[in-house]
Amino acid sequence: MQNNAQQNILCIFTDAATSPQKEIAVGAFLCIKKIDINTSSNISKNISYNEYKSKKSTWSEIKTIINALKYTKKTYPECTTIHLYTDCQSACDLLGDRKHKLLKNNFK
Repeated sequence: MQNNAQQNILCIFTDAATSPQKEIAVGAFLCIKKIDINTSSNISKNISYNEYKSKKSTWSEIKTIINALKYTKKTYPECTTIHLYTDCQSACDLLGDRKHKLLKNNFK
């Protein structure tokens, strides 16, 4: 039964690096079903990279998460649960105080 539940869990790993001086950023993400994490070989071929014109690291991190979610919607429509792994503090804060403030202000 646990395998069936894990079939619909998708793990997304994201990161981005930004050079403010060069106004360039690179974002990368990996989407993989939880059930496949320990059995996938050559997992690196599934990493997606994007280059952005940006000086802002937070923007680059969030843009990478958005791109990963868009990719997920097209590629894994059967997945009903997403586990997001990121070091983007702004994204992590959305689950705490920022979430309540945004909801209170109708996302303004």
